[in-house]
Amino acid sequence: MRSIVLLVFVFFIWSCEGNPIVSEKPNSINLLVSGIEFTEVETELVSLVHPELLDGIQLSEGQMEVLVQAGDGYYTPSLVGVDNGQFAVQPSSRKVNFSKGPVVFTITNLNAPYQEVTYEVKVIFKSDNIDNDG
Repeated sequence: MRSIVLLVFVFFIWSCEGNPIVSEKPNSINLLVSGIEFTEVETELVSLVHPELLDGIQLSEGQMEVLVQAGDGYYTPSLVGVDNGQFAVQPSSRKVNFSKGPVVFTITNLNAPYQEVTYEVKVIFKSDNIDNDG
């Protein structure tokens, strides 16, 4: 099963437009996270850095940057690849304000609540993207 998840993850990253930057050494929870989607607008993954863990203890927070078309910054997020039957994600299933800066997401293993990782998600609005040619 792990091999399938890893292959899907590698294929997803390889097939993304814009070739997002992805950190190495993902752990079992991180293997599940491959991006974020919003109900209201399409996203483009810019970068994904998985949290660093040592013996199951998180040493550094994961980080994700996504590019969206200009909007009001209030979006309903869904982390791509996370099985909601096995993991709880907060915040979830409600609109979140990304216009004031990054939002921290916590993923908790429902079968082992002491296992959790966090990702800081930053939204870059296309109108704010300095690489935008017009």
